[in-house]
Amino acid sequence: MPEGEAYALCLPYIERGFRAGDLHDSAYRDYLQRWDGQAWVQAHLPKPMCDLLFLSALHALALPPLVCEAFYQGVKLGGQSSFDQDRAQAIAEGRGPIT
Repeated sequence: MPEGEAYALCLPYIERGFRAGDLHDSAYRDYLQRWDGQAWVQAHLPKPMCDLLFLSALHALALPPLVCEAFYQGVKLGGQSSFDQDRAQAIAEGRGPIT
């Protein structure tokens, strides 16, 4: 699908997609926590899991499947530098794992 067509397809859903984007950004920035059975701990999700969380949230918001896939492919293919920057900031602030 040409880029302009993909943009036109997604435009009506951008505002609703922001909700999923907030969750995704929180995952990239390593703010998310999970219950380990005894306490809440940092989730430290790898990028592929952050992106799949975004896709799941888009589907939960009942966006059309083609729109979900377009948004997901955008972060999957174009989000590495944002992920790297966000994780570097998380480590600097003491949230991220030191690898």
